[in-house]
Amino acid sequence: MSETSGTGNRKLPAFTPDEEIYTIYADCTGEGSVSLIDRDNPEGEPHAIACDDAPTVGVIHAEAVPQHLAVEVTGGTAQWAIVIVTGDQRSV
Repeated sequence: MSETSGTGNRKLPAFTPDEEIYTIYADCTGEGSVSLIDRDNPEGEPHAIACDDAPTVGVIHAEAVPQHLAVEVTGGTAQWAIVIVTGDQRSV
């Protein structure tokens, strides 16, 4: 998935990872709290994205089926950017 960025809440484009693991790179600046939500599991725990700090990197283990994520911003107007790549792409 190419980079997606914005302010405020947004449903990210659906994607299907090529493998059963993918890596998320997320960054945000400004006021407020930013979280990544799994729209297929809305009762699940949101994943916080640290603003004005080092980018957040997360490795997700999931079936290679369509994934439906959303960004939620609360308490401000933080600007965010997210890139999702197939596989475990953490820096070593």
